[in-house]
Amino acid sequence: MKIFRMVTALLLTLGLLSGCGGGSGGGSTTGDDNGSLVIGITDAEGDFLAYAVDVTSIKLTHADGRVVETLPQSSRVDFAQYVDLTEFVTAATIPNGRYTKASLVLDYSNADVQVEVDGNPVQAQVRDSQGNVITTREVEVTLDSGHPLVIAPGVAKHLTLDFDLQTSNSVDTSVNPPVVTAEPLLVADVEMDNPKPHRLRGLLKAVDQSQNLIQLQLRPFHRHDGEFGTLDAYVNDGTNYEIDGVAYSGRSGLTQLALQPLTSWIVLFGEINTTTGQFVASEVYAGSSVPGSSQDAVTGVVTARSGDQLTVRARAIVRTDGSLIFNKDVTVMLDADTTVTRQLSKNSATIGDISVGQRLDLLGTITDSDGALTMAATKARMMLTLLSGNAVSMNDGELVVNLQHLEGMWI
Repeated sequence: MKIFRMVTALLLTLGLLSGCGGGSGGGSTTGDDNGSLVIGITDAEGDFLAYAVDVTSIKLTHADGRVVETLPQSSRVDFAQYVDLTEFVTAATIPNGRYTKASLVLDYSNADVQVEVDGNPVQAQVRDSQGNVITTREVEVTLDSGHPLVIAPGVAKHLTLDFDLQTSNSVDTSVNPPVVTAEPLLVADVEMDNPKPHRLRGLLKAVDQSQNLIQLQLRPFHRHDGEFGTLDAYVNDGTNYEIDGVAYSGRSGLTQLALQPLTSWIVLFGEINTTTGQFVASEVYAGSSVPGSSQDAVTGVVTARSGDQLTVRARAIVRTDGSLIFNKDVTVMLDADTTVTRQLSKNSATIGDISVGQRLDLLGTITDSDGALTMAATKARMMLTLLSGNAVSMNDGELVVNLQHLEGMWI
């Protein structure tokens, strides 16, 4: 029996919603009786190629017994996609006071859970400890009374819920199909001891150049609809932008962003300033540079190249109709008109710079021929690629590594 483990964390950030241009939230003022809750989901590195389930509810229990729902709509989450990254999920208004319990409802009815067997992705069945097929499961955690979670006007608070898949899931690959035994467990922490980079996705609502402020309506993951709240993001001279495939930085990027139409798609990456509670963006993508906005999108790793034809193991495929596909090989065709950019860089690049092992964000048009996917790529963004393994030697600045994982995939 081979046992796979994975750790997942659910991060919640709490603070007072303010008017446009201030605080860590956005939109209208909530009043003295309410504070705000900003929820994000993240995942640690693990051995699941896909762990997609529907999160149907995230609730907090007040000390007086009131139960507050914070998730306005069900959201499909592939936890395997969120290695070293937290995604903002919702910005909700909740009553002030002390909270004693949190709960999360997971719907496994249409789960897409895949593991690697002999180098190939294989769909797994999810069962409970008695061997029964899991449909829905509510997971609760009692908050530590010694470190209480108290919501008050003007006071930013943070709560981390660790959805601990390391102790919640084991995988038996000796049977066909593999079986995941799931007993979900949550662990809570009121402090953000090790904050991760955050992703903020939604529709552009406002740009205030005098305040270095971007405001957007949340659309988490790859949702095209729903009301998930409004958030403010701050930028500075070090912020990098890619807008309609063109790279900018600092003030010029914010000026160009202000020319984008309202309600156009925007994605930001950055971190929360734990002193001010503000989200500060280091990367901004807008217009056609947002995956799935006007073209099909593929995010994955190049596993083979022959001439201008790539084989990409796609961790996520986003179609313009909003449909999602996880963990599938895609044939990608490049040509002289394919625009190539690099993450965090304004330096030019060409299709010749793309090699095996490179993580890519690709935009273009996908055709489906009896399940075989081919993309004619118009844009390719070379992303920072995460690898892990054991160091073998180092000489003259060259590190030789016995590679074990490439973007979460076993090598």
